[in-house]
This record gives sequence, structure tokens and C-alpha cells, in this order.
Amino acid sequence: PPKARDLATIVAELEVALSDKVEQVRLQEEEVQNQRQALVDEKSAMATLGASPDRPPGAGDVLKLNVGGRIFSTRRCTLTQIEGSVLEGMFSGRWDNSFDTDDEGRVFLDLDPDCFAEVLHQLRLLQLTNLSDISWNKVPAPERRETYFRAMLDFLGLAKLPTFVPYFSFVHPNMARSEGETTVVSSGEGHKWAIGDTVMEGGTYMWGYKIHSLQSSVWCFLGVISTTRVPDKSFSDTSSYGWSCSHNGSQADCFIA
Repeated sequence: PPKARDLATIVAELEVALSDKVEQVRLQEEEVQNQRQALVDEKSAMATLGASPDRPPGAGDVLKLNVGGRIFSTRRCTLTQIEGSVLEGMFSGRWDNSFDTDDEGRVFLDLDPDCFAEVLHQLRLLQLTNLSDISWNKVPAPERRETYFRAMLDFLGLAKLPTFVPYFSFVHPNMARSEGETTVVSSGEGHKWAIGDTVMEGGTYMWGYKIHSLQSSVWCFLGVISTTRVPDKSFSDTSSYGWSCSHNGSQADCFIA
């Protein structure tokens, strides 16, 4: 009948209109989601570049450096990314009043500007990519500056440093070694010594030792020495370089022969 056909047509038209409306809403929701994600990405990018919605105007932490006559501007957090490096310590804030400055008050570093520019480039790349580390040994040096560049990386504490486990191969008669030869125990009074078996070649090394117990009247000395025939007072040997500390921290000397 005609009325039945008209009703079917209306239902079909309504279904099409509803389907179009559902698709329209879906597209709108998708657009809103894309805008939200764009805002998240924007905030993340601005945070990487040092922006903060809570920071007062002009309160940034931008450093201006004069490196070998070339001017660089960068953020403090860019230079302090490599934890434990000399570069991080230099710009941690502890030395801000100790740097030499140029006529404009900028921090002056007597380093090769081309080599420093490559270091800064790598640090900025690290920020953008969120990588965990930089393979400094694979970073190409500026032309004709290979030796200097590697020396500068070493100086700034950026290159991978040699690591080793200290095994005590030579000890004073009144010093006892653990079974693994990585721990020594002193008995009796007087100066005693223990020497590791690692020969440190040229370059930069980082090492330390843990004091398990120390009497209040006793002090320790950590350093390097070029002989295994050590006198009782090893710190007085002409080839001995190192630092001493006591239980209460009142003694903190540097011995340089």
C-alpha cells in the first residue's frame, strides 16, 4: 500500500540521517582528541625547550658563554644533562661566581669553539630525542681537531671513563685481605698501606672506596703511587698523590709530591 511505502521511505531516510549524525559526532570527537594530543605534544615540546606556564616573565635560566671568542647561548639544564660529568659540575651553580668573564659579563671558557659547538649540538640532540646517553666515541671531531676534541671530552668528563675493580695485590704485613682481595682490614697501630693491581694509563679515571669502620683518632689516605716498594708512610713517597680524610672530617688534606 502507498502509506506503507511512505513509512518505509521515512524510516530509511531517518536511518541515513542518524548514520550521518553518528559519523559527524565521531569526526568531531576525533578532532577533539587530536587537539588534546596536539596540546600534550606542544606542552612536552615547550618543556623540552625550557618553557613553563608557571614561570614569571624574564625568569629563565639561559647562560651566555664566550667560548674561545665565540658567543653561545644555552640553558643550564642542557649543559648539566650528563650526570657525574665535569661539565655538569661546572654549571651546577656552585661555581657561578668563580668563572672568568669577558667584558660583557659572559662566562669565558678558553676552549676551542668548534669542538664546544659539537658538544653543545650533541647535548641539544639528546634533549630532543630523549635518548639515555650519547656515544661520544662515535661523535666525529671537527676537521683537524681529532686529538684536541678527544682531550676536551676527557677533560669535561663526557667520554666513557675506564672502570675497574680494585684488587689489592700488595699489602702491608699488618693488613689483612678478604678472600676476594677487594677488601682490606687494618690491625694494630701505625701507618699501613694496601695497593691495587690496576695500572692506570693516561686519561681520566674515577674511583672510590668505602670505609666500613674508622676510629675517631685514625685517618685514611686515597691516592695513586708508582711503586710497589712502599715505605710505611706511603703518603710521603715522592710518587704518591692523593687525599686524606679523618673520622670527623676535620682533616682533609691534599698530598702532592
